[in-house]
Amino acid sequence: MGGSYGSVLKYKLAVAFARASGDLANAVRGFALLRESVGAREESRRLWQEAHDLYVKVDVPAGVRECLAKLRS
Repeated sequence: MGGSYGSVLKYKLAVAFARASGDLANAVRGFALLRESVGAREESRRLWQEAHDLYVKVDVPAGVRECLAKLRS
């Protein structure tokens, strides 16, 4: 698992907070970017898919487009 443990822990906490506050799609997107930046390809793809599904659910076309582009790359 690439990346520092502290960064991963911070994002996991941010995702948990976002889940509670209703801003989960953006938090998952940020975590996907972090994991992608350290080469954790499989995990980042899973996160991009999760963010995509959340953006679809809340009708954020720009988020959907970004996620699809990442999933296709």
